[in-house]
Amino acid sequence: MATEQDAVQGYTPTLQGTFKASGAITKGMICKFKAAGTVTKCGAGEAARVVACEAVADGKYGQFTILGGGKIAAGAAIATPGTWLKSDANGQAIAATTDEDAVIGYSVGVAGAANDLIAAVILPGFYSAA
Repeated sequence: MATEQDAVQGYTPTLQGTFKASGAITKGMICKFKAAGTVTKCGAGEAARVVACEAVADGKYGQFTILGGGKIAAGAAIATPGTWLKSDANGQAIAATTDEDAVIGYSVGVAGAANDLIAAVILPGFYSAA
């Protein structure tokens, strides 16, 4: 029988790339592409495209996971793997949502408190509606 630990160990990001930040980006922040190929944090109601693998200063280049998966900063404790997630205006995932139109992905692991990084799968084409 699979456990939470198995789920976390079985998790691997699918693809990474190096992109230039537009604005300061925190590790685990969900982001979108802007003009000229730069990346900026997502706001409420915007599509997640990448997740920051590290903190990236404005105008600097950093590593991002492209869809599929990443570690997202939780906006609140998330106790159950498989919890549907939505984003807030700060580009962080917040705990469970039952609003199908708000889902950006789902948790693979757990987060004990706000700002903990949690392994999550980001779904392409889904939008937040915080």
